[in-house]
Amino acid sequence: MFAHGETTAAPIVAADALTTVEGPALIVRPDTQIALPLGWRATAEDDGLIRLTRASGVQTRAIALDRPDPITLELFNRRFMGVAEAMGAALERTAHSVNIKERLDFSCALFDEDGGLVANAPHMPVHLGSMGASVRAVRDRHPTLAPGDAFALNNPYAGGTHLPDITVVMPVFMPGAAQAAFYVAARGHHADVGGVQPGSMPPFSKTIDEEGVLLDAIPIMRGGGFLEADTRAALGAGPWPARAPDRNIADLKAQIAACQAGAAAVAGMIEGFGGEVVAAYMTFVQQNATASVRRAIGKSGAQDALRAELTLGGSAAIGESRGLSNSNPGDAAFRSRDGRYAGLLTLNLPLERTAERNVYRQSLLELENAVRNYQGEEDSIKQTIRANLRELLEYRESLVIQSLAVKLANRRVASTDLLLQAGRAEIRDLLEAQGALLSAENSLTAAVVSYRMRELELQSNLGVLSVSVQGEWQEMDLSAFK
Repeated sequence: MFAHGETTAAPIVAADALTTVEGPALIVRPDTQIALPLGWRATAEDDGLIRLTRASGVQTRAIALDRPDPITLELFNRRFMGVAEAMGAALERTAHSVNIKERLDFSCALFDEDGGLVANAPHMPVHLGSMGASVRAVRDRHPTLAPGDAFALNNPYAGGTHLPDITVVMPVFMPGAAQAAFYVAARGHHADVGGVQPGSMPPFSKTIDEEGVLLDAIPIMRGGGFLEADTRAALGAGPWPARAPDRNIADLKAQIAACQAGAAAVAGMIEGFGGEVVAAYMTFVQQNATASVRRAIGKSGAQDALRAELTLGGSAAIGESRGLSNSNPGDAAFRSRDGRYAGLLTLNLPLERTAERNVYRQSLLELENAVRNYQGEEDSIKQTIRANLRELLEYRESLVIQSLAVKLANRRVASTDLLLQAGRAEIRDLLEAQGALLSAENSLTAAVVSYRMRELELQSNLGVLSVSVQGEWQEMDLSAFK
């Protein structure tokens, strides 16, 4: 029998003669065959059934840990993703509120011993970027953890988002280990956690207390037992407590059930492959994700050290990005205030083309100024033309009225015809002047269109990006990247 990359001698046993046999073996019946792998036992029962039981731990071929095997890496990647997906399915089935059960406003994920993300199901992406910080907050606030513990956190200063999003974190242990080896976490949007307004999202709040109760990694389960009294007390604390604590507790229990499902799946992998293998391939999956993102972003040869600060409202910097040591040229990592790298930024800056970019920039500025001046002149001339046209039309109407009045007053006076002829001549002159003004307006419009076409032509050939490099602004020509 060929199994786990090896060929092993296996007896062929007729089902009618079977009593008990240890694997590997091939059990043959008239209608089927049963391949019994190593580590399994087959027992014939009185009713004709053949019961298969695991006789020992799963026997697998040795898995090298010095570098990842591509096939094994993909298998573990899917196993880890399956853990998160199973957690989400359990949470959806057991949740109480409409927010989680029907609106599916939740996220589940698996983390390594440092709180680094390993796998997350495609639930709510906005949750997953900060859940690692919540896991680390639980670990830091509770140095001593034990199997069966679970903690709730919605603190926005420790990886939370807004207060209705409560994260339940549960540690996973290796057999006989005192320290947590992995973590599973489930974050769900609770319908209400208190505050001055139902729903716990008041747009006019000025303090965190006005938004609801703050759960800062409080224990909600110890030794497998749910701490309902403590949890209810935490939900009822503060000047504006939770309005429906029973519903909150029901959803928290559903999140615990989801974490237990994830912890059981991880424990099964540890039993089958060993904790060392599972931990190693968690690291390999993370490294492969990093490499995949690097390949997707692409690299270029920026050589200058870059630094930028992120500020909010003119306050002190809350983070910075600077060149990474031992990294590809052009990479920069954003370092958040808590001292951990929160993101990677790749910059492509051909700084050697500064002079050329400056020329382009000056040309563009001159063109913009010229267009702005012509637009101003155009508006002024149009206003003058409109005013002249209004005066011509008013004068024409007055002449027509005067001519009619004269004609009606004295039809027999010869001077009337002369007056009408003079009026018509004056009107004809005015109409010719009006036509000349309209022609001038059309010429001006054509000139403006020509300048705008020139502007579009230059802009289509130019691409300038301004960046701050060592405190000095530089502009980058992007036309070479089209």
